[in-house]
Amino acid sequence: MRPDSMIKFWHGLKWPYLILSLTLLVATPSPLYAGTFIGNGGSAQDIDLDAALAIINDGSRNISADSKTLCTCSEGWVDNDLCRVLGQLSDDERKACRELLVKHAPELGELSNRKSKLRFEWADSPMSVVTSNKSNRKVDAVSQIDKQLITINRQRFFQMPLMFRTALITHELLHFVKINGEYTDDEKPAPPFKSGRSMLDALGAALTMESFERQSFDEIRDLESVSRSKRRNWIYVDFSGVHHQAKQSKRLLKTSNSSGSSFSYAWRPNELGFNIDMTSDSYEGSYRSKITVKESISLLGLGVNYRINPVRYYLSKWNETHLTVGLTALSGSSNYDASSDGVAKKDTAKVIGGSGGIRALMALNNGFWLSTGAELRHIRYEYKKLHIKTIENQSVFTLGGAYGF
Repeated sequence: MRPDSMIKFWHGLKWPYLILSLTLLVATPSPLYAGTFIGNGGSAQDIDLDAALAIINDGSRNISADSKTLCTCSEGWVDNDLCRVLGQLSDDERKACRELLVKHAPELGELSNRKSKLRFEWADSPMSVVTSNKSNRKVDAVSQIDKQLITINRQRFFQMPLMFRTALITHELLHFVKINGEYTDDEKPAPPFKSGRSMLDALGAALTMESFERQSFDEIRDLESVSRSKRRNWIYVDFSGVHHQAKQSKRLLKTSNSSGSSFSYAWRPNELGFNIDMTSDSYEGSYRSKITVKESISLLGLGVNYRINPVRYYLSKWNETHLTVGLTALSGSSNYDASSDGVAKKDTAKVIGGSGGIRALMALNNGFWLSTGAELRHIRYEYKKLHIKTIENQSVFTLGGAYGF
């Protein structure tokens, strides 16, 4: 396909494609019903928390007093650490475990439902609580009943297998349940258990093992391979369609469209990031079938960008879909070559400018992303031999891929 034909094809598709992208962004249904309700939103671990809550919600609705495996483990799980917790229970503790889970399963279902008023937030530094003997004990999560808030250590939670995330969140949810008429304190005795912590650990392990015994959660497990938006390093490869101003195009004897490609690296330690871009745009065609025109522009860009998570989808890869907006300073060079019947006009120029744009990234698997974007680019350059000075605003539409790590 000729370059000018490719550009016409691209511009014919750009608006339907952008409309489709926006439609997918805001209207894609989630595959599972359960979700989370995080106050600060849009972090990489939200989907992991969603998965744990979905398992708790589903498991609590299926707890049965008739279950023969409740608060025990089958032979297939004997080497699992959660099963070791259950294996150490006395007969009285195991009986109490079964009775408490059956009794309070409806409350766990309400607390793990997306309509719950509980809030979750992430902590990015180690957490600890003061024990009864005034020492500090490191913890992975802290519940505040008065604030209806659970704070979770982000790094520790991310490192845990799905089973342990589920047991941890079950433990924390049970702090909001009145057991034997009062909220459970980790440090206080809770007969027949040695302490409130050992009781909640046993209940968390029991509900988790019962849930994993009952079904495989393949759909939830698949989400563990989904790309995550909170990555420090990003590599982008994009193909672009560039629309030029008609006035400038006419002076350079070319049509108003060209094509290009770009390679970019971004470092984003948090929402705010920095990027370096290498962009190449080119045009090759004929003017009135008599003059062959070639022009290429190469640009190096340095800029800043900001990540936005505008929507949340529960238990779906769309949960990780996000936008980046940015501003970039540009510098580079351009080359122009026009020839007709053996006569050629050539010139080069230095290019300066800047751009502002928006990019949408849709999660694929294993670190890869689909990327689409639009930007407004302002550039200035002058072919002194040809006496042509260009000050131009360009509309650029991109489609490509990214890898985050």
